[in-house]
Amino acid sequence: MSVVENKGEHKILWVCWEKPDISPTADMVALSFLKPSVEDGLKGQWSVPLISAREVVSEVKEKALNLYIDIIAQIGIVSLNGMTFRKALCGSDEVSSWWFHKAACKDCESEPTFNQIIQILTIQRIAQEYQCTDIILCGGPYEIAQVLSNMFPIKILNCKKQSLLFLCGFSLLRRFKFVLKFLYEWMCLKRCVCIPENSIDILFSGFWDWSVKENPLTAKLEDRYFRAVPEKLHNQGMRLGWLTWFYNNYETNKPRRSIFKVIEPLAKHSRIIIAQCFLSIGEIFRSVTRFKPFFTFLRYQHQEAFKNIFKRNGLNFYPLLKKWLYAGFLDGTLPYHELICLAHRKAVQKYQPKAVVSFLNFFPYARALCAGVKKGCPSCAVYDMQHASYAWEDTIGRLDSRWEFDGIPDGCSIPHADYMFVMGELGRDIFMKSGFSDKQILLTGSSRYDEASSVDVNNGRDRKFGKNILIVAALNKELELEMVDCVYMVFSQFPDVSIHLRSHPFSDIRSAIQAQRYGDKIHVTSGTALHEDLSHADIVIFSYSTVAEEAFIQGVPVWQWISTGYNASAFRDIKVAPVFSSVKGLIQLYKQFLKDPQQFIPTVEQRQLVKKKCFYIREDGLPSDNIVEALVLQCGIGKDRNIPEQKVTVG
Repeated sequence: MSVVENKGEHKILWVCWEKPDISPTADMVALSFLKPSVEDGLKGQWSVPLISAREVVSEVKEKALNLYIDIIAQIGIVSLNGMTFRKALCGSDEVSSWWFHKAACKDCESEPTFNQIIQILTIQRIAQEYQCTDIILCGGPYEIAQVLSNMFPIKILNCKKQSLLFLCGFSLLRRFKFVLKFLYEWMCLKRCVCIPENSIDILFSGFWDWSVKENPLTAKLEDRYFRAVPEKLHNQGMRLGWLTWFYNNYETNKPRRSIFKVIEPLAKHSRIIIAQCFLSIGEIFRSVTRFKPFFTFLRYQHQEAFKNIFKRNGLNFYPLLKKWLYAGFLDGTLPYHELICLAHRKAVQKYQPKAVVSFLNFFPYARALCAGVKKGCPSCAVYDMQHASYAWEDTIGRLDSRWEFDGIPDGCSIPHADYMFVMGELGRDIFMKSGFSDKQILLTGSSRYDEASSVDVNNGRDRKFGKNILIVAALNKELELEMVDCVYMVFSQFPDVSIHLRSHPFSDIRSAIQAQRYGDKIHVTSGTALHEDLSHADIVIFSYSTVAEEAFIQGVPVWQWISTGYNASAFRDIKVAPVFSSVKGLIQLYKQFLKDPQQFIPTVEQRQLVKKKCFYIREDGLPSDNIVEALVLQCGIGKDRNIPEQKVTVG
């Protein structure tokens, strides 16, 4: 924290998300949520103390995390006339719509509540420490002003306010758009896709055509997540299939294609099952015209018990969640996941598999899949493979074990897998904290990271030190652009440094880079394999990404950007990577690197620790081998099984 003398003299806290038109006066303290370049410029212009929020948020994050998880868990169990909210949201299939709601998902990448709680607690802490009696907010969400107004007199400059009526109307339009798109795709699929008739032992969950697709050069199927597992299971005598959800043009950094181009390869692959084909037009219309969950929410939100959930330590946090609760009940989110649940129920009723294997953990899609499978085939075991590394601050992987996982007090627990294929000790600990027992945790590693799990950490990296920086971007563009802004500001001073940015496959950042005029210095890689980008990198800069852990165990120096929001990187918990949160901090790191690059190279012990915590513990075999062994044991089928030849070719 910045040092401020005579704290008691400062009575007004000026909080900035945007650069103000006027400067604060001498009786003020300034707290900055600004971009690094703007913040760095103001430190030389303002005479008042300027505290960078990135340097102090760590002091409130644990409290914010526990508060967020507790509020979300309690929304589901608030009771009216002896009926909990989530129980009242159960449909005819006894599956609660609450588990599909975007608020219940706790996805801090796409929903800002957790970040806003962090910001509120940071503002409250600084205001109390410097004895500020008034707060001026410049920019930022209007909801933050509403929460803070419970405790402080607030003056608002340029805060963004959105009408609830407008939000409701927009959400309904999104539901209408959803049903039009869904019906169009459904009609195309029903016309072009046949449902296989053969019996199946194991169904792999996936998405056609981004998690499972055809390689146009080899005409083989490629599975982004399960990789070698299907082929190894086929060699063990298993009858396999992919129960996929059609999801067109999901990879935003690739050219868009027509639906018929995407469907065309399906005729060659008889083991691909498209889940939407099990739905009828009546079921689709019933789902999108069902507004009972919304009216149930309206009844509950007026109850005093509901309102009290959000009142904590003199603040009322309901304004942060109100619009997300409304939107989640009105837009296409609930009907979409209810249809996923229904389609999977009907599919497993037909095929009666012994196991279904998924990879989305606690995402709403995985919840809908688990609920559908358990309703359609109760004897079927559901396995879920950890698809990427988790950290304790990654809220989508965190549950309240008592109220959400165990379903206390109403027996309405979150739909979840029977067993988890887990990556490393860190993943094991997080999933067990969320409610899984040690018998449900299979410490196999993830087949997606077979290559990373087989890295020999005793081998050093044979590479001369140059001046190549690789930025690895995550999904949240707003937070990632802060990191990019800082890197751009620093390395603009070093013309001989080359900067490349690897965009997340599901969040194309190229247009944002050009819009912010970083394109003259930062080149966004496109179409290159990960190993190519890492092979050229002298330093990897990231906020949170499993790519950083892969780079680290290969011996590449990695530096972490710390934002004012959540920290979803495993390096939050395994503190072996240097961190920075300002232009000054990154300059210092780079100058130290130029003076002595060797001190930044991960040691063998550090690489071994990260590999053990994040990827795989055992030294024998691969994660895909461990997963195959567990599934063969579950299904009770050996190599001597006499079955017809199957056309299962997976690259």
